[in-house]
Amino acid sequence: MDWRWLAWQVLGGDEGRQAAAAYDLLLETQWWTPAQLENYQASRLAQILDYARQSIPFYQSLPLDSEVITIDQLPLIGRVDLKRLGHSLMNLEAGGTMHRVTSSGSTGEPVSIVYDGSSAAWRHAAALRGDCWGSQLGPTARQVALWGNSRDLKSRHPLLEAASSLYRNRFLLDCFVLDDAKVRALHQRIRRLRPGIIYGYVTALSAFVSISRRLGLRAPAVSKVIPTAEYCSELQRLDFEEYFGCPVLGRYGSREIGSMAHQCEQGNWHWHSENFLLEVQLTDGSFARHGCGRAVCTTLSNRVMPLLRYDIGDVVDATAVPCNCGRGLPAFRGIEGRVAEHITSPDGRLISSLAFTNFLRRLSLKRFRIVQDSADHLEVLLQGLAPEDEALLSGLHKDFDGVLLGLMKVDLKLVERIEPLPSGKNPHVVNLTLRS
Repeated sequence: MDWRWLAWQVLGGDEGRQAAAAYDLLLETQWWTPAQLENYQASRLAQILDYARQSIPFYQSLPLDSEVITIDQLPLIGRVDLKRLGHSLMNLEAGGTMHRVTSSGSTGEPVSIVYDGSSAAWRHAAALRGDCWGSQLGPTARQVALWGNSRDLKSRHPLLEAASSLYRNRFLLDCFVLDDAKVRALHQRIRRLRPGIIYGYVTALSAFVSISRRLGLRAPAVSKVIPTAEYCSELQRLDFEEYFGCPVLGRYGSREIGSMAHQCEQGNWHWHSENFLLEVQLTDGSFARHGCGRAVCTTLSNRVMPLLRYDIGDVVDATAVPCNCGRGLPAFRGIEGRVAEHITSPDGRLISSLAFTNFLRRLSLKRFRIVQDSADHLEVLLQGLAPEDEALLSGLHKDFDGVLLGLMKVDLKLVERIEPLPSGKNPHVVNLTLRS
């Protein structure tokens, strides 16, 4: 008998029992046919829309023509709207446990979301289900996080964190700044903990692997590695797989929504469609359930603060793909990253950092960052070039002009060090024009 699974339910009270029940349900529904899953999602969507119309002040105030509303009748809600509308998006009389979570702030000022115990249970259940895909591990398998957000680490009370880690079997390790001594200490800690899963920020995992290799430190024996919180390129995934010698399968989620998708053992992404609805806002402004564009998310379980058509600020390629893992959950192509980690070209294109990575990597840079501070201007920070290498910069200008079609002014700047953002992330692109 798994005492931690029992502790989860006992110490978690109603919420813990709901999480266990939701987890058991999700283990069953993942094998449903796509039609069954679509019907289940549609039923839950209708319920939350009706609830919002009856109980949430903002949606009560909308001039809608009919009592029965559909998702396409509702306006998009963005980060600015969350701050502006405040309590009008909530039903504080919903009762039960309430949780408040604050976004990482990687795209500007953090925003706060309130959700109830039922929503927390569904969040936990979806994460537990997806985290174990591609392994033989159970829901309480020990996990170690190589975490990059110092705000998360500082906000935790040491005694409460220790008690929570013990029965939840989740251990958060500080990887905001890594050096040789820190990586050696992390290896010792991980060897003592003997986790089944290591997950963490992509930049933290990358730095950990790079320094470990240089120091000749063998990888900890784990069953699975989960890169999350940042875009993980195929080269990074293969690098992690080679070092750890186990499956490397991604997780996609947010503090506002919870776990939205995981990669299965076939390497394909699947939406956790039982608990949220995804729409894609295409480049022409229209909405679809498939295709590449901005992710618009609707939660299906939160009665305190339902997020309906929430523009989460991510770019996804939700183009449907076949998958032979047997799950009926929608399979899609992948996560493109944050909108604010794309360049917004004057001709309307969203340009990923990948468009610049190929030619910048030829210079053997330690790090680079492209900062868009206005509609037609970029500042490119280059770490690792010596002053005598400045002759290479004229060639770089031509490379940038080729991608940007000469529509933007580009200033190249040699720097000694590029610091992580306050969120702990180290993106290649920071678009200040999109921050709220």
